[in-house]
Amino acid sequence: MTEPRRSFGRSVLALVGGGAVAHAVVFAARPILTRLYSPEAFGVLGLFVAMASLLSVLATLRYEDAVVLPERHEDAHAVVALAWGAALAVCGIAALALVPREVIAEALGAPDLRPFVPWVPLVALLFAYGNGAQAWLGRTHAFRLIAVGIGAQSLATVGVQLAGAGTEAAGLVAGVAAGAVAFALVLVVPTLRQGVLRELVPAEVARVARRYSRFPRLGLPASALGQIGARLPPLALGAWFGTATVGYFGLASMAVLVPLALVADSVGQVYGVHAAEAHRGGTLAALTRDTFRGLVGWIAYPVAAAALVGPMLFALVFGAEWETAGVYSRSLAPWLALSALVP
Repeated sequence: MTEPRRSFGRSVLALVGGGAVAHAVVFAARPILTRLYSPEAFGVLGLFVAMASLLSVLATLRYEDAVVLPERHEDAHAVVALAWGAALAVCGIAALALVPREVIAEALGAPDLRPFVPWVPLVALLFAYGNGAQAWLGRTHAFRLIAVGIGAQSLATVGVQLAGAGTEAAGLVAGVAAGAVAFALVLVVPTLRQGVLRELVPAEVARVARRYSRFPRLGLPASALGQIGARLPPLALGAWFGTATVGYFGLASMAVLVPLALVADSVGQVYGVHAAEAHRGGTLAALTRDTFRGLVGWIAYPVAAAALVGPMLFALVFGAEWETAGVYSRSLAPWLALSALVP
């Protein structure tokens, strides 16, 4: 095995290993949480996460995807600053748009969501800043630190949600907010210490904005379509069928998608860094082929389990009240597999 392939494998293992510990905590806590919180509470959480996730992914205008491309670190610094500045502006506009929170909550069929609507832009901003920092740390191959950030997010989320038992949706949403704070702190602070925002020249930021303008022009519409496809179902289900249905759908998606996303996101993060190097070395096609084949093999196992014995597994693990979520997982498994393979 060549040294670049060994380096790629070690990087993936660093992310998967760190993420696996965090997700193991989430999976261990979820059967407890499903017995502490109602499907309706999880439905409110699903709507909140859908709104915040959609906004956080689009807020940076996809400029963080360009962080690995410049040959000079100084240019990469400017791209990170550009992504963060765009996120601040977009989330600020969203905060104004979400002022009529009563109207928004009623439109989504979730009156209990009303107190948490103003939290959406803040949580989205924290995740957007964390994603920008993650792109920089990926460029510098600090994959273990990224794994720590992912782990801190999961631990903070679960800890607050367990502590908030009895508060219904408030405890679940507060956990997500705590996770966003932990994720941003662990990744943004080291990024700032590396001088990413030091001695930035506005003219340089404007130059890289023009140089990588294809990311908002081409990448943003593609990401928007993908995110709308992923986030629209809970929003539509809430408006049409109520928050309990959103809760079942959310648990079904989480139980199947989290193990898929753990591997797919880790592989994608490492692939994005090594692809630029492979392109310069003429080995991009081989790297892409080997990566895709390995990813398909990993994804097959949780999809098969959900399709064959989903309802029985959900009732056993999460409680009899959640057997319906297992029925949902059986239908969702093929779609979730495709969403992991083609993000």
